[in-house]
Amino acid sequence: MQNPLGNTGDGKIAICAFEGRISPRFDMTCEVLILDKRGPEKETGEKMRLPLILPEDRLRILVRKGVQLVIVGGIQERFQQMFQRHNIEVIWGVMGEIEDVIQAYSQGFLYSGVGPVPKPPGSRWPKE
Repeated sequence: MQNPLGNTGDGKIAICAFEGRISPRFDMTCEVLILDKRGPEKETGEKMRLPLILPEDRLRILVRKGVQLVIVGGIQERFQQMFQRHNIEVIWGVMGEIEDVIQAYSQGFLYSGVGPVPKPPGSRWPKE
């Protein structure tokens, strides 16, 4: 199944991270990688450390940064609704290494509930 959001358009992507992998929970994420939606290369992204603050404050930070899409492992429904009220899409239920998630998103193979990141056709995964 391809990503229903596509990967075109302006805006930013926020990837909730934990030790190089997707963070299992939005409310406990301590690091966010912010990438350009049109060209999500990890090397050109901005890494933000988030202190242990309220999820509402995390949302305000992401809105100020121009984020239009959040990628995370798990997220409570009330937080998803907060994002929806700010027109921010959420892809949740994702597991894997950040670089693999970026590649899957770029190729249009990332969607909510995907679990472990799928191997896109024609890719060279696993890395050699």
